Amino acid sequence: MKNSYFLGLLSKDSKLQKFFENSLLYSIFAAILSWCLRLVRKIFRLLGGYDSLCYKYILKPLFGQFHRILGLFLIVMIITPHHYWQNSYALLGAFGIFALFTLKVSLDSKTNFKPIPFPVCLLILAVMVGVLVSPDKGSAVRNALFYFTAIILSLDVMNAIDTNDKLRELMWCLWFALMMTSLYAVYQGIVGVEVDQSLTDTTLNAGMPGRVYSTFENPNNYAELIVMLLPFTAALAFITKNKWLKIGLFASMALPLVAIGLTLSRSGWLALAGAIVVFILVYKPVLILPMIALGCMAIPFLPDTIKRRASTIGSMSDSSNKYRIYIWEGSMKIIRDYGVTGIGLGPDNFGLIYPSYANLSAINARHAHMLYMQAIIEMGILGFISVMWTVLGTMKESWAALKKKWSQPIHKFTGYALISAMCGMGAMAFVEYIWYYPRVLFVFFTVLGMGFSAVNLVKKEEHHDEQ
Repeated sequence: MKNSYFLGLLSKDSKLQKFFENSLLYSIFAAILSWCLRLVRKIFRLLGGYDSLCYKYILKPLFGQFHRILGLFLIVMIITPHHYWQNSYALLGAFGIFALFTLKVSLDSKTNFKPIPFPVCLLILAVMVGVLVSPDKGSAVRNALFYFTAIILSLDVMNAIDTNDKLRELMWCLWFALMMTSLYAVYQGIVGVEVDQSLTDTTLNAGMPGRVYSTFENPNNYAELIVMLLPFTAALAFITKNKWLKIGLFASMALPLVAIGLTLSRSGWLALAGAIVVFILVYKPVLILPMIALGCMAIPFLPDTIKRRASTIGSMSDSSNKYRIYIWEGSMKIIRDYGVTGIGLGPDNFGLIYPSYANLSAINARHAHMLYMQAIIEMGILGFISVMWTVLGTMKESWAALKKKWSQPIHKFTGYALISAMCGMGAMAFVEYIWYYPRVLFVFFTVLGMGFSAVNLVKKEEHHDEQ
């Protein structure tokens, strides 16, 4: 494995990113940004400059706590119950934090923006194209704002995390959010949740309890959160030096494992199992067989409800499985006619076109039930390429960074967590449109931002060593 030619290619830095940063287009963008920052500095001086009370007692303290403000915002975003949450809060928070960092860059000559990854720029372009081709422009703009909020969040993380300690603090914030939502999910499991017939085939799954969803909209959405964040809990445990704290962190992983069990999300179970396997493979492949054996030994001890639910994976007797097949049939027909340009962003635009192609057994579907299909349907081939490039490119850059000699344990384990989380979500994306619920989209790009941050920290160490 170590001598694999393929892995050797993955371990090389991206030349395209360097080319993009030296391109005329990027230079023009940088010149415009530089002009805007100078304008902000001039206005700042007119308002009193560095001697003003506002700067001394408000802005300067906030600049020093930028990463903690971001961490606190992420906690609030994740743990707020669904019926209290508004996606506009995420938009205001993400852009507000970005505005604060922009102000910091304007006033602090030692602070600079990190380069925007080229695939992310391509995704921004694909989203704008998606708006232009949409029949319902208002709905498309609304969904475009979800994408832009997610992208800005990833840039917030990338710019906020410029030291190992800050990266570790952000991982603690995500751990806290995961534990709080897991506690709530376990509580729901204890007191009981009403069975939702739209989420469970009650004929095939007679007697099954209601599926917990914690602070998210439905069980699958919450399972997606666990798939994304549990690998980072493992990473945090591995990099923690205090023995008892390390044991506590590993033990705390049992809580989200119980929570994802209570979601009865079959795709979530398979995705998390895949994420765990990938984490072990990239960390220490020799452990994979013992872990698989341990997992098999644990099967007889699983609750009967989980074993019964798992037995329906792939079964065509389950109405939800058949429903997906019907949706995919109609979605493939849309791709045949609109695969180049897409039909526009969001479920409202999907709902305008899909019924003409739908199987009558699934005519009311709100999305394609698969991320890859949905990306092509909404944004065409450019959308599909940009989505895949953004995710796979971040994974590739993370792998290249953790293989460098400058990579420290925190960088390596952040890379392991990012790669395993994305593999798990990538698997789940074959049967779920994982970005349908905006908060999942926001956390997804937050995780990508952590990957960007780890890569930049390794490059920072490399640059210092060369000097």
